[in-house]
Amino acid sequence: MILLSEAKAASGSDNPNLFVSAENSQFDNHFAGSMVVEVVIRDNNIRDTDEGKGEPDVTLNGKTLRMVQASDGNWYAYFANVDAAKTADSTVGAPGQGLDFGVFCDRDTNVFGIDLSESDGFFVPRSDCIGSLGSDMNNVVRNPRSINTNPAVPPGQIGLDEDAWPLIQLFSFDDVTIQYNAAGGAQQADLEYDEIPNISLSLDRDLYARNAEVFATINDFQLNQDPTDEDSWTFSIGSPTATFYQAFDNSGRPSAAGTDGLVDLVPHLSDLDFENNGVLSMDLNSVIELKPNSHQNNDSFVEDGSSNPFNQIVTVVEMGPNSGIFESFDSGDESVIGILADASRGKAGTMEYNDESISILTGFSTGSVALQEEEKDKRDLSSNNSGGSSSSSIPQLSATEISLPSEGLTNEIVLSGSIEDQKRGVPLSLTMRHPDGNTQELSAGVTANGNYKEVFTINPDSLTGTYQIELDYGGSDMGSVSFDVLGLEELEDMIEVGDEMITQNSQDINSASDTSGFGATVKLDKEVYSWTDKVYITVDSPFHNLDSDAVDEIGTTKPYTIQIRSNQFSLDNYKLVETDVNTGIFAGEVILTGFLHDADGNAATGYADGVGDDINPVTSGSGPVNGLLQSDIGDGLYVQFDYSEDVTIVGSALIRWNIGEVQWLEDSYPSTGTGVVQVIDPDMNWDPKAVDNFDVDVWSDSDAGGVDLTVTETDDATGIFEGTVFFSITDESSGHRLRVAEGDAITAEYEDNTLPDPHTIEDELDVIDTAAVIATPSTAGEMTPMEDVSEETLLPPTKQMRNGVLPSNVICDEPLEKIFRPSGHAAACVKASSIDKLTERGWSIFVS
Repeated sequence: MILLSEAKAASGSDNPNLFVSAENSQFDNHFAGSMVVEVVIRDNNIRDTDEGKGEPDVTLNGKTLRMVQASDGNWYAYFANVDAAKTADSTVGAPGQGLDFGVFCDRDTNVFGIDLSESDGFFVPRSDCIGSLGSDMNNVVRNPRSINTNPAVPPGQIGLDEDAWPLIQLFSFDDVTIQYNAAGGAQQADLEYDEIPNISLSLDRDLYARNAEVFATINDFQLNQDPTDEDSWTFSIGSPTATFYQAFDNSGRPSAAGTDGLVDLVPHLSDLDFENNGVLSMDLNSVIELKPNSHQNNDSFVEDGSSNPFNQIVTVVEMGPNSGIFESFDSGDESVIGILADASRGKAGTMEYNDESISILTGFSTGSVALQEEEKDKRDLSSNNSGGSSSSSIPQLSATEISLPSEGLTNEIVLSGSIEDQKRGVPLSLTMRHPDGNTQELSAGVTANGNYKEVFTINPDSLTGTYQIELDYGGSDMGSVSFDVLGLEELEDMIEVGDEMITQNSQDINSASDTSGFGATVKLDKEVYSWTDKVYITVDSPFHNLDSDAVDEIGTTKPYTIQIRSNQFSLDNYKLVETDVNTGIFAGEVILTGFLHDADGNAATGYADGVGDDINPVTSGSGPVNGLLQSDIGDGLYVQFDYSEDVTIVGSALIRWNIGEVQWLEDSYPSTGTGVVQVIDPDMNWDPKAVDNFDVDVWSDSDAGGVDLTVTETDDATGIFEGTVFFSITDESSGHRLRVAEGDAITAEYEDNTLPDPHTIEDELDVIDTAAVIATPSTAGEMTPMEDVSEETLLPPTKQMRNGVLPSNVICDEPLEKIFRPSGHAAACVKASSIDKLTERGWSIFVS
């Protein structure tokens, strides 16, 4: 991938004035089928729009490609393969819909003011081939720059009839070379007209909770038919399956939908040079739901002009014009794919595109189950658990014995393992044999990295006895495991704590009433909590292990009561439950719910519509794991255990806000690459049982307005948030795409509205980090650490340093200047205009 990236960068750096839309390193500069390619000449020597300028000399495989000046002063041309374009246009069901290229004219047509005889024909959008004005029919170049109509010069500088713009020139070719014969020397771009490489289908995570949004992404450059606009594709996964182009526009409004223009392209895909791409299939499997978002206004079907319905549709929209990256979700992070509210745990649906299938696996473990998973490697398997295939891990259970829960509670056993030679979309088959001899057939989804997990829920009506589970994958025996359900009360979700919990701010005593002579301890897992943290509590009190054959409880009955409180709110008679039979260790958890406050500074967001406050403060719950407790700024947390009528033990901790941090994960980024912004602030972990997100501001020297970047928590309750910025030197900023230029400073700003003392609740702090935009590597060569840096082998500063060059010895290509990070351990090359901005933020022109 490095070599390809550098090859693309070299092409761009050698062509300062020539831009070709099909140059894309991710897809190896390939294009295919009926894709329209945009060619742009940006040359200040011929950019005036109010005086005559000569047409730039541009050729396609040696044939003249006519260039038209637009109102912005740049020169544009659009071309496509003649056979594929005519095939695509023949599929159109209504003018201006689907793959409508317009009206085809042969190359000898001469009514539009220019000579196109070196082409193999062309399409015009709104005229016929004798120059009569008609309605606009072009739907594959929807957002071109307007033609230069300054009265001081001919239309487009070359005299093209305005009604013929945008003109799509057609040629026959295998591969393509575009050459601009500029005054300073020729500039060339080479393209391959062939099957698109590096097509992929991906999901945003391996495991989804109920009601979760599923963010699916398709990377397929061939779906990028229009280089000037965001393309929209709608797939019907019901019966019959179908593929539609622009059923909806990129704002979700019906385009071809409901008209004769809605044409199923599946019968035509092979004629349009699609291979295995172009068709999406799904197995919902009672796990997945399809729903509307701002890209698709109907969640169940779309109709053609004859009211023929196509059921179960999925619409994906291009992330940005000419990106070739298509997403199932909109700017509001609403996807057309979601998980059902009653989806079964461990069950999987599937998606398939381009012969690549991935599983959408459900799993919605609580925090206590996560603790159970963390500890599972320390537990022994039952003696009769047997392994299967040698290429896979031995299946494991989170416990081999579990007690029947009390009324209203459930317990869980987690089966997990991995399959080394897994096949995408193939589930793991499970046969469970119950204590009464009945069997139950189940399945577990297998993730892309071969992992699987199935959760078995035990309720008060479950049978006691031994449960045997046999595993089979693709006809191969993967082994078996078993567990016993005992007729004893058990802590919900089998919270595994005890010795793993950290003792902080605890008070130990020895009491005459402690007949065992051990004493007691109240333990919290932290000394300082944020306002919405989850609090894990253990009480180590062997004296209250009243029944060595049962799981005991404390906290609800006098005199052994437990109170959990902040300064103003409390949970009285809170129940803790023994972690296992005869341990004398009692455990539970409480979630802090803070107070009303607009934490992200955005009045448009909040826990409810029209409410800017991001936290919904609640105090409720009786234990052991359902407690919610409000807290105030600068509060304290107290767990009070009445050990006896005469003795009380208190564990305490602080509740404080934190000052957040923001950083770019790298010191510098290539101008056509991506960058990751990371925010670390536990105060923004508003819900420790879910993944939270919010926006930060990102801008560059080239675009001071910048974009709002959504940063998403890396997992439940981490307090670490990340977002990816896509850099572009050609496209305007939009969504997560940021316009940059080589040498720019790029800035990420996080507004921290949750500040500790001595700040007040009204205070805010703008936390900023800056990185540099560097030239994309211009050579695939590598240096050894001992080589000197020279003009002939000049690499970007990050690559120079990775090859052993000290920051102080980094050389910058003119006219860029060298500057050092505040640590002095890294250098960057930036424009002179960026020096002052960076030095204000701690950078230095002298190495420390």
